This record gives sequence, structure tokens and C-alpha cells, in this order.
Amino acid sequence: MGPTMQKCVQKLDNYLLRLTTGGPAVIESVKKKLAGFTLDVIAETSFATESDANDNPNSPFVVNGYRLFDIPPLRGAAAFFLNKRLLKLLGIESFFQPEAFQYFIDLTRHIVSSRQSGATAARHDLVQLLKDASVYQEDLDTMNYERMTVGEESEDRLAKNTEQVKVTSAERNEKTKRKLTDNEIIANCIVFMIAG
Repeated sequence: MGPTMQKCVQKLDNYLLRLTTGGPAVIESVKKKLAGFTLDVIAETSFATESDANDNPNSPFVVNGYRLFDIPPLRGAAAFFLNKRLLKLLGIESFFQPEAFQYFIDLTRHIVSSRQSGATAARHDLVQLLKDASVYQEDLDTMNYERMTVGEESEDRLAKNTEQVKVTSAERNEKTKRKLTDNEIIANCIVFMIAG
């Protein structure tokens, strides 16, 4: 994802170079331009979408990205302080703007389905990482987290116990792998967008 982020940095750099002749008004717009850069990075690394937020502020991704966080104070207060029954009566399903939230759900669903159908080539982004992620069902059932993680310790342990690893991999060929569902992939991408 490094080259993808570098491309976004280059876009921001080019944009800021064009702005440097603008004088004091430039300082006021820096916050918005950095927010645009953040949206570019999230769009490229999570949603496999090129938004170019600073040069194309009217793209649907950018518009909905800003709208997602444009939360009316009353809605925000209600989402925090009222219980689910009252929120349902008021028609408030989420803290975020429903139309913008739905846009990102639909966008992610479209990306996932086009990757699964082969219409879109695989990319090095969050959607592809989540699509490729899998774990053996037995490890989930037994909560054997040691076998689900990779790190220096697990690599050293595996290197020392090669016979055990061979047996384990032969056994695992017969076991069921569990992959993330489309809804789990969508949820992770939305969290990535919100956290970004």
C-alpha cells in the first residue's frame, strides 16, 4: 500500500504547490486540503477508488465522505443519549447521515462483488486483504489464537517443529477454512473510513 499512499502524497504536493501563490487565503484552506488528502488515501487503500478530492471536490466519494461526518447536533445528541426504542420512534438508525452511510455500503458491496465475479482485477488494498483473509474453523471453535497469528515467535516455533508443521498442514487440508462474509468485509471498510 506504500506506493498507493505515495501517489496520494504526490497529488497533495502538486496541489499545495499550485496554492502557494495564493497568499493568506491558502492558510484557511489547508485544513480542507488535508481532509481531501485523507479522503484520497482512504479511497485508494480501502475502497480501491481514485477520488482526487482536492481537484475534484464534486466526486460522489468526496461529497459523501464529507456528508458522512456532517452530523446535525440534535441527531448526534439523540444517538448518544436515547435508548434504541426512542431512536427507532424518531427514525434514527445511525449516528451518521443515512444517505452517505448507505453510499459507502453500496460502494463496498459493488467493489466486493466485482472482485468476486472477476470483472475487476485484484488490487493491493483493504478489500483484497479482507477477501483473502481466512482461518480454519477449528481454530475459531477452540480459540487457538496462537495458530491464527503470524509473527517472529510463531515463525521461530514453526521452524523448530517442522515435523509437527508437516502433520498439521496435512491435517488442515481436510479441514474447513472460514472466510469473511461480504457483510463483514463491508463493515470493516466502513470502520476504516470512519476511523480515517
